[in-house]
Amino acid sequence: MFKIPDTFLSENEEYLTLVPVRKFAIENPDAKIKNTSRLDQLSQIEAYANIDMKKQEIVEEWIDNSVCAGRKEVYIKELEDDRTRFEYLKNEDNVEKLVQKKITEHRHLCQNIYTPEYTICKYQLRQGELGAVLQIIMCKMIYSFDSKEEKSTQWYPVVVNVYLDKRYIEARAKQKTHMFKYEQVKEIDEIPALTSLTPEKEALEYVCSILGIHKIKNFYKSSENIKEKIYNLLERSIGTPEEIKECIR
Repeated sequence: MFKIPDTFLSENEEYLTLVPVRKFAIENPDAKIKNTSRLDQLSQIEAYANIDMKKQEIVEEWIDNSVCAGRKEVYIKELEDDRTRFEYLKNEDNVEKLVQKKITEHRHLCQNIYTPEYTICKYQLRQGELGAVLQIIMCKMIYSFDSKEEKSTQWYPVVVNVYLDKRYIEARAKQKTHMFKYEQVKEIDEIPALTSLTPEKEALEYVCSILGIHKIKNFYKSSENIKEKIYNLLERSIGTPEEIKECIR
């Protein structure tokens, strides 16, 4: 029986907000999602997923996309120039060989068992304005504290994008201020000490090690390159359009 994980159901975590829920209702009219409360609508989506495997696939794909979207904290690094390796990674068969021992059998976020270490659950190669991009979705178990200092065990998904033509790698994840390593004990209070996490950095290191790519070692050069690209982006976004410049001349 399919069930949406508690982490994604939580109002505080804001993974499946009303925006993607309403989008699902519009794109899947046969689900007949009634305009009720968010939790009730998610319950209706669960029921829809349990009708048959085809509908479950639709729901799981929607959850994957919804969890990856929305406001995220971004951690970005420049990669060493290794054209041969980047071309190799543009072939899906090659990527499959590299991740096959690290990826879940069920290739969606849901319906898997996670541990304190990252597990890849899905990847895809796509082509866009920034060239070839390899997207990898991972998840791990963490301990989290909410605003009331209450401890909870949660899933923590991270999306890593490798820009194969631009030589950049980024990790996107939900911003959380109190994250700690998950320890496999019966009660959270039994943990003698909590180990804080830097999940985005860990995710990049993990993906780089699997794919055989390397972050640029010259930090100053990398920093200056990123600053230059951000400046050029801002210049194109807020600078005076060429048409106006022509009129001024």
